[in-house]
Amino acid sequence: MEPIVKTAELSNQVKLPYAEQGDPSGVPVLLLHAIADSWHTFKVLLAHLPDHIHAFALTQRAMVMRAVPGQVTVSMISQPIWQCL
Repeated sequence: MEPIVKTAELSNQVKLPYAEQGDPSGVPVLLLHAIADSWHTFKVLLAHLPDHIHAFALTQRAMVMRAVPGQVTVSMISQPIWQCL
């Protein structure tokens, strides 16, 4: 099964790409990458997941917002994850 690439738009108009795959009524699994990665990190894994897994592979905000001055904080990364769910 191939993942479907979508975009989530946050309340501040930041757009985060993510991949979704599997049965929508299946077991939800959220895949979060490390710093300096994106949802593409999970392409190989997604190809091997059974269809009953409803996987979401997010590109985290810090990777989209690299041009924002200042430090990346836990809040900066975690808030968009909750908004996407």
